[in-house]
Amino acid sequence: MDSPKELFAKGYYIYALFRGLHLSIENDIKKSLCKYNISFPCFRVLWNLYFDPNITMSKISVHLQTDISNVFRQLRKLEELGMVTLKSGKDARTKDICLTDKGRSLVSNYIDDHASENHFQFTKILEEIDPEDLNKLTHITTKLGASLTGEYYTEWVSKSALNIENEKLV
Repeated sequence: MDSPKELFAKGYYIYALFRGLHLSIENDIKKSLCKYNISFPCFRVLWNLYFDPNITMSKISVHLQTDISNVFRQLRKLEELGMVTLKSGKDARTKDICLTDKGRSLVSNYIDDHASENHFQFTKILEEIDPEDLNKLTHITTKLGASLTGEYYTEWVSKSALNIENEKLV
């Protein structure tokens, strides 16, 4: 059994590798967004709305792991671009968010453009990993995610990934 110090070191190791992977994948995605003339933060909000059109700003902030003021700022930019509409909600603190056809089309086109071929460095590498190892990695990261970020977030990620895989797009 590992000592607390060994577990701490392994935890750091996993964190540092995940952080590096995160940055590399995010850079891949940012480069691919140039064609769509949209910022990465705005795209992340659109992505969430695409897979959950009835989502609240609070839930988007959970999905994006950011504060609600940042989500609101991105929604205002998306509204200016004609990709979402914002209407007053039940009280002054809430807004009803609707994805427009323009916003839905952008995400749909993005998925169509990138799900049919391995445009990203990370998907090319995943292709080289033994399927059994990839399934183990998915299982382990799901377990870590559910424990650290919560079941709600993990279930949303799982649902949206399955929708892409099964082409059940909104």
